[in-house]
Amino acid sequence: MKPIWSLLPLLALSACHPPELRVVAVEPLGLLPKPDSIDGRDGGLSGQFLNHSVWVYGDSVALMAGTFPSTWRNNTMSWTDDLDATDGIGGFVQPLDTLGTPREFFPRTADEEAFNAAHIDRGDGNCQAPCGARYAIWGSAPITNPGGAGVLLAYSKVYSEPGEFNFSIVGSSLATWTDFDTGPVRPEVDGRVADKNILFDASDGEFGIPTVFESALYLFSCSGQRSPHGECRLARAPLDQVFHRDAWRFWTGSAWSADVAAAASLFAGTPNMTVHWNAYLNRWLIIYASYGHIMVRTAPRPEGPWTDEESVYTPPEPDILHALGHAEYQQADGAVEYVSYLSGQFRLVRLRLSRP
Repeated sequence: MKPIWSLLPLLALSACHPPELRVVAVEPLGLLPKPDSIDGRDGGLSGQFLNHSVWVYGDSVALMAGTFPSTWRNNTMSWTDDLDATDGIGGFVQPLDTLGTPREFFPRTADEEAFNAAHIDRGDGNCQAPCGARYAIWGSAPITNPGGAGVLLAYSKVYSEPGEFNFSIVGSSLATWTDFDTGPVRPEVDGRVADKNILFDASDGEFGIPTVFESALYLFSCSGQRSPHGECRLARAPLDQVFHRDAWRFWTGSAWSADVAAAASLFAGTPNMTVHWNAYLNRWLIIYASYGHIMVRTAPRPEGPWTDEESVYTPPEPDILHALGHAEYQQADGAVEYVSYLSGQFRLVRLRLSRP
């Protein structure tokens, strides 16, 4: 029998705007299975595509190099047809290269590949300076594209050099995915920067947390030059115009503006969070990790007003990261939510909610 912690109704002791929900029970469901070919990875966003639950990861370490020059992968994905998380989630499939090791998910352009090949450190001294520099793609899970073919994925282009946390966001953009086996494509966009694949450059902010509402794509940015302390801002564009930079508008707190500099701070969050609709609450739900706690906020619309953050669970493991909601696993219209978090390995918990 798995332990269940029944919780008292959440009280916002110091908050002015408590979330419009109560957590009546939290049930830890244990570890999510890790493929034998993977040593570790971060991220863990998920979404549904062609009846598969697709999980997208950032930096990943394989146990063997395979067709890659090292065991390092800039991103990976896995998928499962197990869409009932009542007893946990299993059946994950790890896409592999021709030598049986995990392959990367998001493609790089020819220029990015050439840069990485010239700067990779093979330990033989034949490496262009700065040795070990690389371009990486860190992306979102698939987002439904109503009326369009396939799905959309948000992503950030990252430049990194050796050293702990020695990376910076070059820009952010969107990828398309129509053929499941082939994987996503990063199309050129009608943009404003020299990199033809990028919609938003570093000065705009890292717009990479997506959701869809009323035929528009919404992207939150909680990091980057305009969000130095995790202040989250919001952009939106009609779904049929998302690859046109001039179609994007930014929420000022009272209206939508074409000026990204006018975007207002909605709340303090994290670049590793999820936003999705919860029909049971009739609210939008944000989930993320902060200082060892799994936090939530709610709002009637993506632009808010958002409630103050509230802790719904404090895992026993130290230094948790990437607390993320998985909307495709909702039960009873969202009265039951499933959340994963990372502490060495990914773990899953079930939240049973009630209305306040």
